[in-house]
Amino acid sequence: MSRKGTDPLYLGLVLFLFGYVFFADILISVFHLTFMKGLCAIGTLLFGGAYCAVNFSRLRLKQYLFIPIIILFVYVFVFHSTHALSYFYTAILAFLLIQNQKKALTFFDFVFIIQFVLVLYEVLTQSLIYTEVTTGLFNARELEQKVELFDESGFRAKGLFTGCLEATSFAINYCFINRNNYKKVIFAFIMALLLNGRMAMVMTAFIFFYNGVIYARQHHISRGTIITLSVIAVVSVGAILVTLAANSLRVYHLLSMFSSDSSSFVARTLSYEMAANEYFNNYGIFQKLVGGEYELFRDYDNVELAAESDVLGMLLEIGLIGFLFILFNMIKAYRASKEKLFESSHISIKMVIVLLFICMIEYRHGAGNIRGVTLWFILFSSYLQNINVPALRRQKKYKYENIVSC
Repeated sequence: MSRKGTDPLYLGLVLFLFGYVFFADILISVFHLTFMKGLCAIGTLLFGGAYCAVNFSRLRLKQYLFIPIIILFVYVFVFHSTHALSYFYTAILAFLLIQNQKKALTFFDFVFIIQFVLVLYEVLTQSLIYTEVTTGLFNARELEQKVELFDESGFRAKGLFTGCLEATSFAINYCFINRNNYKKVIFAFIMALLLNGRMAMVMTAFIFFYNGVIYARQHHISRGTIITLSVIAVVSVGAILVTLAANSLRVYHLLSMFSSDSSSFVARTLSYEMAANEYFNNYGIFQKLVGGEYELFRDYDNVELAAESDVLGMLLEIGLIGFLFILFNMIKAYRASKEKLFESSHISIKMVIVLLFICMIEYRHGAGNIRGVTLWFILFSSYLQNINVPALRRQKKYKYENIVSC
């Protein structure tokens, strides 16, 4: 579907789609353009419909235009459930983007650059561009970033997005999408550091060092040298983090991820426990199948508690049916790739899917427009993967950074 020129319908579609997913909330909050969400949604619908009608015979992965629509219809009109439908309709948005994969990657780069600049501004000024916004298309939601939480974690930027989790998830998924472009991986890693997102730092650091090992192997650096340098790097970084932990709230926040005694670890595991208890012990059969309420409540003080884990969150919001739909597509995407899990010449998309699932176990990595669109885009990229690894290995002028990530 890729063309030398820019298809006007696809260009209009992407402008409205990216406006709806990435830019509407900041425009609403900062410039009070309350109509932006609806305008971008209507524009996406019109241009998306026109694009699909004109190019229908050449559309790839057509099932992801129809199956999510059927699921949405069943959940809304049959089950009367409207919780977390973003898990489904973001598949349609990603389906539209994947029709011109290379062009979509360019637009993701554009969003990343803007996000990087805004995050850098927030970090330097130690202030958020906006903290409150009323968003949503049919059901308006008032969102507020509670800055008092920074007392526990250190300052956390968010840039374009309504919350820190959306920002960290975008950094992770951007890194996954561009996993074999080490220059973009470096900037994704820097972004994770600026965001002070623990999972983002871990995931982008893993991809960064994985790239380093592959680069070293391709330049015939001995295994002993690679192991020695890796050990030195890990020990050095560990020593620096331990030394700074007592004086740096940000570093302590990172290290607390691995400490079972930290308040964040205890709170997260408590959320897991209560979410599991809510689903298995308090949900009826119907709720178990199609989902129920997003939030949980502590019985002793009636304080709202989020599920934290995306796996548990899906069970609570879209039930077993919705969860199995997502899981089936992740397994299908994993099996669609002909790569090995650990490739010697590049980072496989199978590895990315495994890392995605780890993220979804640990925190809410797939919920919402931003996270959902980028997650589905990665899965669809596995279905359309056209990397011929053996052929690339035979090319004398083969360059590692020239691998098309998706």
